[in-house]
Amino acid sequence: MKGSDRAWLRQQSRWGSVVAGLGGLLLAGGVLLQLLVRGLAWDPRLLSGLGLLLLGLGAGQLVRQASLRRDPAAARRQRLEAQDERSAGIRARAGLRAFIVSSLCTWALLRWTSFASNGQLPVLSGDTLWYALIAILLLPQLVFFCSLLVEERRG
Repeated sequence: MKGSDRAWLRQQSRWGSVVAGLGGLLLAGGVLLQLLVRGLAWDPRLLSGLGLLLLGLGAGQLVRQASLRRDPAAARRQRLEAQDERSAGIRARAGLRAFIVSSLCTWALLRWTSFASNGQLPVLSGDTLWYALIAILLLPQLVFFCSLLVEERRG
């Protein structure tokens, strides 16, 4: 394995460790707040959920880097792919599409809330609100991954 490949793997592993560590801290903080503090203005499970998400992302990155250490050819391909201008352009376009979808979904939910406060639409509460928030989270991710697949097949 070349020096540049090793340096890239170290950098990626460092980021994975930082993200996993931050996720672990947020998860622990959320659990402790939930157990020890009552009457917070916000739900500490949100902090725990964010921590769990970051912990999973960081752990996934660390597992990926560990497998790439055993296969120098795959590590080189991954590094070249990450630094390829065409791939970076594809990721940027997919990210832009996902951002636009995220912005539109958020705008629509804010408009709904605005109209609901005037009595023109029903108020989103309970499960309906959570489903709307989940859609705002997942729909842009779906658009991002579908855009990546379509762009890769075209190019």
